[in-house]
Amino acid sequence: MAKSKDITINLRHLMDFGDGTFDICILNEDKIVHSMKELVPIAVFYV
Repeated sequence: MAKSKDITINLRHLMDFGDGTFDICILNEDKIVHSMKELVPIAVFYV
């Protein structure tokens, strides 16, 4: 789905995107993260 259009998702919990790499833009921080290791330290402030 995200390959055909931009999608904004508002989660009220930390979703596990697995061990692979990905590109997620965290709108609250205006940052793009590429792994759970990068995502978790930022996400804990918002969930």
